[in-house]
Amino acid sequence: MKITISKVVEAINSFPNNKAAGSSKMMYECWKESPEAVLLAITKLFNLIVTFGKTPKEWKRANIIPIPKATDWGMDIDKTRPITLLETLRKIFTKILTNRIEEICRKSDVLKGNNCSVLKGTSTHCPINIIKNVMEDVNTSREGELWLVLQDMKKAYDSVGWSSLERALTRIKMNKKYIAIMKDLHLNRKSSVITAHGPTSPHHVQDGLDQGETHAPILWRIFYDPLLCAVGKSTATTGYHMQRVPNTPSPGINHLAFVDDTAWIANSKSSMTRILATADSFFKTNDIEINKQKTVCILGKGKRNRSNGDVISPEDSTI
Repeated sequence: MKITISKVVEAINSFPNNKAAGSSKMMYECWKESPEAVLLAITKLFNLIVTFGKTPKEWKRANIIPIPKATDWGMDIDKTRPITLLETLRKIFTKILTNRIEEICRKSDVLKGNNCSVLKGTSTHCPINIIKNVMEDVNTSREGELWLVLQDMKKAYDSVGWSSLERALTRIKMNKKYIAIMKDLHLNRKSSVITAHGPTSPHHVQDGLDQGETHAPILWRIFYDPLLCAVGKSTATTGYHMQRVPNTPSPGINHLAFVDDTAWIANSKSSMTRILATADSFFKTNDIEINKQKTVCILGKGKRNRSNGDVISPEDSTI
């Protein structure tokens, strides 16, 4: 697990210029122009962190900038996206570890849930095409039924607690040294919010993945995978199955995700209720709140059963 100077240089060069820095004000350009002696010192520091599982205390301090999601945000903090400005050297270190985790998860097919994101080679094309295909399939079927719930979460990254994340990392047999490093980074964090009147006093950060951290997306996917796998186990009974083609197995699916955006797919109302009950248990355990205003349920029926009620209003939260 030793980190080489070539990996340090590769990670440094992967970051763009003119990006906001953390409290030290050290931007990526500083590290890119550093002499070999500095790069060797950075490499030594990174390997000491890997050996002892402890990170510099300065890495646990951050500044948060609330960026409005829309021009007319009405001074409502819920309509902002909090971006955390972390120390660039910390992000270089976590970038190296993230690259290793991504490669292992991708090549060894570690994450089994249908989450088409984060890993190289994934994109939105896959889930979009699958949803398009199942909707076309039910429209051409005689008696098919498709229940599709497009679910949106409120500030999903902020809901990730360390205990749940540690269990998710242990579940996939993550290296114990990496878990120790993540625990050290996650606990005892302090952040200040940058306002028009200056930064606030530092506050203790209890839960959540830092928005802007290089490993946040891959850690979210690892954290979310147990739910997707639990739902996936019932695909044979709850999932939508395409129309049969002679001498060919009928493919079925009951969930799709892209990071935290999730589509639950079922063959009946009772099946969807069962899927949502499993998901709701996971959400309640981890204090994840669903945005009902952005959650939509679509009902599709075959030709024989088709009626005007093929779309359910998102205001109806009961299925």
